Amino acid sequence: MELKEGQEVEVLDEKNGFKDTWYHAKIIKLNRMILVEYDNLWATDQQGSQRLRDFVKKCSVRPLPPREPNQIFECYQEVDAYHNDGWKKGTIIEVDKKLLRFTVFTVLKEKVDFGAENLESSC
Repeated sequence: MELKEGQEVEVLDEKNGFKDTWYHAKIIKLNRMILVEYDNLWATDQQGSQRLRDFVKKCSVRPLPPREPNQIFECYQEVDAYHNDGWKKGTIIEVDKKLLRFTVFTVLKEKVDFGAENLESSC
């Protein structure tokens, strides 16, 4: 996988207690470690809030996965669910086809309802 500065990617963050969560970010600088700026994670200091920047390993970065419209989801399917500003792994445990709602049990041991727009098939 070839990465370049300015590229939008997803970054696996396991340092801050969010195991198995992928966050949308942009590559700022490529070196041995990659400097990324997160879209939805913020750092606060005396001058206010700004997007969080962090150095990460190349193995923690992946290209943005293609978003497939009109995916069909089924019970017990492994998915990535967009929750609290990041993509978390989970398993669909209940399907309400009338409302197009899916109950997912996440790796964080949470049971959360999602619409199809916040789910994608897991790799």
